Amino acid sequence: FILNTSQKELSIDVDADKFNEMVARFFLDIFNSLGQTLLIIDDIQWIDQSSLTLLRNISRNLSETSTFILLASRNEDIYHSVLDKNVELLKSNLKYEIELRPFSSDDTKIYIKNLLGGKDISDNLVDFLQTRTDGNAFAIQEYLRLVLENGAIYPSWGQWVFEEQRVRN
Repeated sequence: FILNTSQKELSIDVDADKFNEMVARFFLDIFNSLGQTLLIIDDIQWIDQSSLTLLRNISRNLSETSTFILLASRNEDIYHSVLDKNVELLKSNLKYEIELRPFSSDDTKIYIKNLLGGKDISDNLVDFLQTRTDGNAFAIQEYLRLVLENGAIYPSWGQWVFEEQRVRN
């Protein structure tokens, strides 16, 4: 339906800080009503200034709730200046910082082996995936899925056989 309201009637002069406090209070009330809550915010390196202000306002009052906020970001060098600035703004409210480093080749081998049910895998499969993913667990899983779908790896006599040429073609 269409509202017949003039632009003047729709404009409400609300101070930006007051608005942010109201929105933060709205979220805190929701968190309180839910009980124990985990809020996950991914790709924090791309957060805009308004969202960062809101997050800061919410985090200041988290002790009123049973809420845990998990912020996740990429760790590539190109994001460090933005992340450092955001962390500095939230620093007083941060409790823990956990840096997840890329998998080593040995870690990648263990991860792939676990994904494939514990059967032996060849070192050339590990090298193939490590080279293309830089040890990123999500990328390893996605590449492994593609390799499986293309029939480049298959189980044979208690181990996985990898045919790299099937991937390259």
